[in-house]
Amino acid sequence: MKIRWSQSSIRFRITPQELETLIGDGIIRETLEISGSGIVWQAEVAQGVEKDSSLTYDGATLRMFLSKSDITRLANTDEEGIYFKKGDFRYYLEKDFPCVHPRAAEAEEPQTPTFSSPTRISI
Repeated sequence: MKIRWSQSSIRFRITPQELETLIGDGIIRETLEISGSGIVWQAEVAQGVEKDSSLTYDGATLRMFLSKSDITRLANTDEEGIYFKKGDFRYYLEKDFPCVHPRAAEAEEPQTPTFSSPTRISI
């Protein structure tokens, strides 16, 4: 899972395998541990039991709980992501698609599986 956050939003991007994990009631987890600092931050996405999807935070873990209907919607091949708002804060869960531009070699970013690029219609 890739995570991008700003002052007013957080975006999770998932692979096809991670979507399958969510469909099967599993948990997707990403952990950031800064070596030697004692700082650990976690983000999790899991299927929730509530009617509506939600976002919670308890110390060092940010959790997105998805409703069954939102997971079903995300599983639709035409759906690129699901988008929420809590007050002024926005949070998203999107499918990870291939980058349009080549990745910089210096970033040493590992290749990860992605969804097929969506078909867009230009008008």
